[in-house]
Amino acid sequence: MPPIVSPDTAVVVDADLCLPPALAAAAGIRVAPPDAPLLLERENIPRLKVEAAAGLDVAPLVEACRAAAATGARTVIYVPAQDGFGSPEGAATAAADALAPLGVRFEVFETGEALMAAGWRAVLLAESLRAGAAPEDAMAHARAASIHLLALVEHPELAAISGPDGSTTQRLVARLHGAEFRLVGAPAKRDDGLRSVRDGFARATSDVAGRLRVAVLHAGVVPAGEAMATWIRRERPTAEVYEGAVTRHQATRLGPGFVGICWAEIALAGERR
Repeated sequence: MPPIVSPDTAVVVDADLCLPPALAAAAGIRVAPPDAPLLLERENIPRLKVEAAAGLDVAPLVEACRAAAATGARTVIYVPAQDGFGSPEGAATAAADALAPLGVRFEVFETGEALMAAGWRAVLLAESLRAGAAPEDAMAHARAASIHLLALVEHPELAAISGPDGSTTQRLVARLHGAEFRLVGAPAKRDDGLRSVRDGFARATSDVAGRLRVAVLHAGVVPAGEAMATWIRRERPTAEVYEGAVTRHQATRLGPGFVGICWAEIALAGERR
């Protein structure tokens, strides 16, 4: 079955948003490309640096948009990864040019975010469209959510991020926003970093009044991601929790050992059901 958001509107996202497959399927979102390789095991840094030099191809996005049009979509809304890394150069122009001869409207939903910070907005957008909202109203609903991404970065040298001592080789805990890594701490040990991420999430969500939706992302450390998701399900039993690996392409920037928690807080009064 092809993904379905609404009878005449489709949502397409870059694979580098790292939407967990179950969540993308439930929301009816098309991922471009749908089969992007994931980093499920640790990889050596020299190899990742070589892979980082390879650019992303616009063809999968164009193909996804054309496939949406072929199944009846009259509007395609594209949610790119806005980290200056995870979206193919010229992607929006190529997709718009491909859809124009078909009479299909093409929109770009600019979130200013990357990874699941943009991914959760894509999900909220798709769910609102499915509930019958007009595209403009659905985008406004998606923008209204409070979304945060806190992560342990084991290899900041891949993203050229400096720690408090100016070094790019010290592991960091940071808040990610678009292309920015906003430093929270520089733990000496990996376990301390994971606790910092866990405890930062716990403090931030101790009194969430609305609906809490969480995605745990990981790069080459599946057990750590699963353990974090298990802990969140236990400590926040009413939260909706997903976990999944990042793409190999994103891992060339985030590095192996990356573990992040991205959560969305949605006010109950603003939900569309």
